[in-house]
Amino acid sequence: MKKQKGKRAEHKKAKLNVIAVAMIVIIAVCFILTASGHQSSYMRNYKSNFKRNIAVIAAKMNISVPESWNETDSADIKAEDLISEDGGDTVNAVEPEITPNLSETASQEPKSTASAVPLAPKQEVRSETQMLAMTNAASNEYVRYNNLLLCADKTTLTAYNRNGLSEWSVPAQVSSPILSASGKYIAVAEKGGRKLMLFKEKKLVYSVSTAEDIVRMSVSSRGDTVVVTKKTGYKGAVVVYNRKGSDVFVWNSGTDSILDADISPRGRKLAISLLSVADNIKSTVSFFDITKHESDTSQSYDNCVIFDLSFTGETLSAIGDNKTVGISSSGRQQWMVEYADKTLAHYVIENSGIKLYAYDNHNVSELEFISAGGRKTSSLKAEIIPDYIDIYSGYCVYSSGRSIVFGRMSGTNMKKYTCTKDIHNLIILDDKTVAAIYSTSIEFINMQK
Repeated sequence: MKKQKGKRAEHKKAKLNVIAVAMIVIIAVCFILTASGHQSSYMRNYKSNFKRNIAVIAAKMNISVPESWNETDSADIKAEDLISEDGGDTVNAVEPEITPNLSETASQEPKSTASAVPLAPKQEVRSETQMLAMTNAASNEYVRYNNLLLCADKTTLTAYNRNGLSEWSVPAQVSSPILSASGKYIAVAEKGGRKLMLFKEKKLVYSVSTAEDIVRMSVSSRGDTVVVTKKTGYKGAVVVYNRKGSDVFVWNSGTDSILDADISPRGRKLAISLLSVADNIKSTVSFFDITKHESDTSQSYDNCVIFDLSFTGETLSAIGDNKTVGISSSGRQQWMVEYADKTLAHYVIENSGIKLYAYDNHNVSELEFISAGGRKTSSLKAEIIPDYIDIYSGYCVYSSGRSIVFGRMSGTNMKKYTCTKDIHNLIILDDKTVAAIYSTSIEFINMQK
């Protein structure tokens, strides 16, 4: 009898430990994603399913878990393989905001027109490039802004043109910058700190101090800035600052952890992703009118971690570890894209709402394009699983080791450029220029020559 009680107690303890580790890992995944507002940003390739990933982390922390979770050798998987600190903006600026047509988004399970086409670059690009030397280039934050490369380092905010020349530069002193841009507005925040600045193009609109340390941040084309912060005695807080710098909405979570938040530009409806691990893993996306402090409506998803929220007009894309869901600002689910047995390695969302996903499909690299309405439009195969991807105005780019492959989303006119350094980020600036970020420099490459 005592042995049975002991086993039950041990199992209960293991379960509580697993939940605790799951909570830490999930929050780490979300918070380590570069908070350009959506971000940025990436998840490292999962080596297996979610339980096995948690088991690996638990093993590294010397916490026991059920044996059924530990089906892989933790020595074969490094912790850095589970999450990424790469950064890279996931939503870029100054492209027209398009709200998907409701007739297109009405289906819960959009029909796929995708067919995997092998990518075979037909031409090696050998054009002259512009190299810009920059100390600690890989640790800076970048977004595309009106066909310029916007760079935030510890002291300045600088906009570079396609030739690598500075168009303008303004002081912006933050020790660990978070960068977000939409429309004419640019927001810079201090990750782990309390400084928040809003610019309208290169003019400083305001600089304020938040009440708690900043975790994530995003700005809308209206100039509303959403900040996710830590909160003493709570699981986190969300604060919305208007374009005058006033905190017009404050909400604290006492039960569930806050993973991300974003606001629609016109309706000013706030969406917050909350994670619960009380009984099972569940993500809830709650919608708020910023004039109120109670949720109007919500959508919940069991066994799913929704770590990134991104509004395109009045439609929200909720990115999860096993699915992406499209939800209207009124809280109605419009479409869903499930990854099936594929592992999401990287993703990027254009301001038009078009998405590019890089999957690990059983060790086969697959790039899939999703329309603003959640329809799978095309699917391409790459040589290896890319570390970096981007899309812009009908073009896509991805890395293949030290090479860059660039062309149309249809897979036509693909061209390849071989870099001389390790790539740390890729951003398309226009229909021919790609900025490749290295550890101590940036190369501006004309991919049409």
